[in-house]
Amino acid sequence: MKEAARGLEKCPTRLREKREIENERREQEQAAQERLEKEAVSFDDFFTNTYLPHAKADKKTSSVEREEGLYGKWIKCVIGHFPMKDITPFHLEIVKSNMAKKVMKKVALSSGIKITKEIKQSPRSIEYALAVIRQVFNMAKRLGVYIGDSPTLRVKAPKVDNGRMRFLTRAEATALLNALKAKSTDVHDMTLLSLHAGLRF
Repeated sequence: MKEAARGLEKCPTRLREKREIENERREQEQAAQERLEKEAVSFDDFFTNTYLPHAKADKKTSSVEREEGLYGKWIKCVIGHFPMKDITPFHLEIVKSNMAKKVMKKVALSSGIKITKEIKQSPRSIEYALAVIRQVFNMAKRLGVYIGDSPTLRVKAPKVDNGRMRFLTRAEATALLNALKAKSTDVHDMTLLSLHAGLRF
C-alpha cells in the first residue's frame, strides 16, 4: 500500500500539472526539431541566402564580386553541398590544394596569337578564399545556425609573399647609368657590373 501511495505521489494528479508537463515536452521536441533543421543547412544555402545579402549591404561591390567569384569557382564545388556541421579541415585543405594546382589555360595575346600558359592561384587568393569561408562560419555561429569552432581554425594559411620581381628596361638602365656617370664614375662602374651580372641589390 505504501509503495502504491508513493507511485501516486510521483504521477501528476492535477490537470494543470499534466498540461505543464505536456507543454514542456512539446517545447523540448520543438527545440530539438529546430536544432536539426539548423544543422541540416548546407554551406551553399547559408552563403547564398544569408551571408551574401549581408555582404552586399555591408561591403564594397568589388569585395562582394571577388568573394562571389572565389566561392563560385573554388569553394562551392568542394563544400557547397555539405551541411555546415559536416565540413572539416580536410575539406578546406582540398580547396587550398585545388587553388594551388597549376592549370593550363589558353591566353590570347594582343597580336591575336593564342598561347597556353600555366596558371595557379596566388597564396594571397588562397588566403582570401579561406577568409571568406571563415566569415561565413562566424556569421552562422553568431546567428545560432552553427555550433562549435570554425574548421578554418585548424587550417594553415599559405605563406604570402607580396614581393615583386621587376627588372629595369634598357631605357631605364641607360638613364640610370647616365645619371650615375655624371655624379660618380665608381658608382657608375659598380652599377654597370651589377646590371650585367644580375646583382640586383
